[in-house]
Amino acid sequence: MRKKLILGLLGLVIGYVAGLVTHLYYYPQEAFSEFYQKIVKESGEGHWVHRRHLIDHTFSDFPRPNNDTLYSYCLVDLAKGPVVIEVPPVDRYWCVQFIRDNTDTFYYLSSRIQGLNKPVKALLVAKGYKGESHGLDVVYAPTSRVWLFARQLVDGEADIPHVVHLQDQFKCTSLSQYKPL
Repeated sequence: MRKKLILGLLGLVIGYVAGLVTHLYYYPQEAFSEFYQKIVKESGEGHWVHRRHLIDHTFSDFPRPNNDTLYSYCLVDLAKGPVVIEVPPVDRYWCVQFIRDNTDTFYYLSSRIQGLNKPVKALLVAKGYKGESHGLDVVYAPTSRVWLFARQLVDGEADIPHVVHLQDQFKCTSLSQYKPL
């Protein structure tokens, strides 16, 4: 009787752990895939989608947004080739977060690292890329699909037009179409 009870409990624990591990591994990938498809339908791959208004508690595209930030997203599939990410000179806090398909962040570009009022360019490539860097900083992505998530600080409603103008200057260009100055 005792042996059956111990085996039964062991089976429950193993089942629980297996379910938990499966959920922790697959849920982020499923969430990423759903968001990826939604944004690709909205704008296509490799195009920035800009949120032009401050967000409140009703926003549900991602958890816990800031209400002093304008957001932009761009989804790329590096299986189609490398892309060049360009950020204009920005006079305030900004960042571009690089997110892999399990929702882990693997790289950042930001005013805290690159500085303010400087143009920033990076070449985003798939792991194992052996091609030319074209003089750009190379960012190796661990997965072929990447979510670029940009934020820019807004100093109140009156500042929104200025930040919208900055958003419009963010670029994501396939390397084959990129023309360096």
